[in-house]
Amino acid sequence: MIISHSRQFIFFHVPKSGGTTITKLLDVGLSWNDIIIGGTKTGEVFNGEWARRFRLFKHTTPSALRKVIGEDLFNRYNKFLFVRDPIERFASATQFLHQVVSEEREWVLRAYPEDHLNEILDLKSVGDAVHSSFFKAICDKDPGSCNEPELWFKPQSLFYTFLHQNYLSSSSFFKLENLEDAIRILREMSIVNDSEIEKSQVLNARSNVSKKLLSPDLDESVTTELKKIYSDDYSLFGYK
Repeated sequence: MIISHSRQFIFFHVPKSGGTTITKLLDVGLSWNDIIIGGTKTGEVFNGEWARRFRLFKHTTPSALRKVIGEDLFNRYNKFLFVRDPIERFASATQFLHQVVSEEREWVLRAYPEDHLNEILDLKSVGDAVHSSFFKAICDKDPGSCNEPELWFKPQSLFYTFLHQNYLSSSSFFKLENLEDAIRILREMSIVNDSEIEKSQVLNARSNVSKKLLSPDLDESVTTELKKIYSDDYSLFGYK
């Protein structure tokens, strides 16, 4: 997440939707009084401290941020986020989760009970995750109590609708699949400039690419189930 006082915008980092790539672009133009939480080496330094002191972190939702910074600032600043095709996002999140559990990264081992960790390790394909107990537990869990890897699987629409209907007209969302158009609009909004775009190499970036240890197979029944789970993402963001 970025709160830029110098350019008066707020970027909300939706998990597994290209947010790290966008953060690295926006980071190039930040001033001394801007706030970056997660997404870069500097952002990760502040992530823990801001979370402890103010309950603000890399994937803070708009409603949570509004409570901290107040209505006036929240209203005045441009607010935007990036989203991604729901099924592609689910597949990416599943591949990466399987990878980090296999690598026994400490932060993810703390996030799940042992039976769920074993279930994740036993996955053979991306589609297997849909019928797993760990995924069902995530679907049933309140978003406000989800930890970092659980948020990877929550609908992206939660971040956008948490702006509340009073704020939707003053916010924007961009599709990761239409990155060039999104960058052009951000440039027109004076959020980034040409030199920052060139320096960041954002159009050539590939962040957080998983090793894809699982088969990518998704049968028709799994795809149908995912479209139900992420139905709000499809309707709100115009995915087919």
